Amino acid sequence: MSSRPRRSRFERGCQVLGLALVAGTLVSVVSGLVYAQAPRTVQDGVFTNAQAARGQAIYGKQCASCHGDALKGAQAPPLVGDVFLGTWRTQPLSELANKIRNTMPADAPGALTPPQSADLVAHLLKSGGFPAGRTELASVETVLAQIAWPQRPVAAAAAAPAVAGRVFPPLGNMAQLMRGIFFPNSNLIFTVQTHDPGAPAPAPAAGAPTGGFSWVDCMSSPCPVREAAAEA
Repeated sequence: MSSRPRRSRFERGCQVLGLALVAGTLVSVVSGLVYAQAPRTVQDGVFTNAQAARGQAIYGKQCASCHGDALKGAQAPPLVGDVFLGTWRTQPLSELANKIRNTMPADAPGALTPPQSADLVAHLLKSGGFPAGRTELASVETVLAQIAWPQRPVAAAAAAPAVAGRVFPPLGNMAQLMRGIFFPNSNLIFTVQTHDPGAPAPAPAAGAPTGGFSWVDCMSSPCPVREAAAEA
C-alpha cells in the first residue's frame, strides 16, 4: 500500500488561513445582508453637517418668515419639538421631503428642487438634535422612503402626555376681528328686528339711491339700513 505524502507545516497553515478567510467573508456577507434589511432611522446619521449648513441657508431665505428663525413656529407650525415629531413620526422621511418639495414655500409652492428639499430636511434633522453622518441625505424618493423616525418605547409613549394639535398664532388684531366678524353679524341681527328679509322690497323712495332691505348693505359697519331705521 502506498502511503499519502505528509503535508508540510506550511501547507497546513495555508489551508487553515484559507478556511479562515472564507469564513470571514461569509460572516461579512451575512452581516451586510442583515444590515441592509434592518430599517434605518434618522438617528443613524443620514445627513452631513455640510448639507445641513446648505439647508440652513435655504431655510433663512425661504422658510424663516413663516416658521420662525429658531424653527419653533410663527405664522406656520413649528418644525422641531414634540408637535412636529408627533406629526411625522409614523411616516417615512420621504413624506416630509415631498411636503417641502411640493407645497413650500407657501407663496411659491414647487419652487424648491429635490436636492434643496433634501438639504432642508437635513437642516431640520440637525436642528432637532439628530446626529450627522458621513454621507449626504439623498434626494431620491425611494431612498428617503427607507428612512424612518425612531419610535419611542411603549412605556415612554404611554407615560408621555398627548401631543396637542397644531396651534397657529393669530394673524390679525382685535379691531380686524370686530370689523370682519362681529360688526357685520350684529348688524344683521339688529336689522331683522325691524325688517323682514323675506318681505318684498318696497318701491324706492324718491331721490333714494337704493330702497328696501339689503343684506349687502348690512354687511358693512355701520349698517345704513339700521341707521336709517333708527333715525325714523
